[in-house]
Amino acid sequence: MLNRVLSLLLLTSLSLGRADDNRLVAVEHFIETITIAEGDSTITFYQRFVIEGSVSVVGDSISLPDFRLDSVNGMLILEGTLRQGGVVKVSYDYLRGNIPVAVEPAVSRLSLLGMTP
Repeated sequence: MLNRVLSLLLLTSLSLGRADDNRLVAVEHFIETITIAEGDSTITFYQRFVIEGSVSVVGDSISLPDFRLDSVNGMLILEGTLRQGGVVKVSYDYLRGNIPVAVEPAVSRLSLLGMTP
């Protein structure tokens, strides 16, 4: 839920439209083919900052267990391990741009009282 709120705030606060490369963040669509092996418990995407609810996984001969999305790292974390390997086609939307993974308060960069650098 928090991922959706953050994504919505980012998208709302920035101008919409994909053609303007001067924006800090843009929504892009990506499709990739991933080979997964028997026993895998995660599927790692090429892109990070995947938008929750946009992921579609299609595999002809593979049945994926339930999974949850680690949107910051661009990973599907499977609720079980795969019983067979194969190839899946994954499509998703992601945020492209200079997005920080962690944010720290500005005060953490200040010197301690009585300490000089």
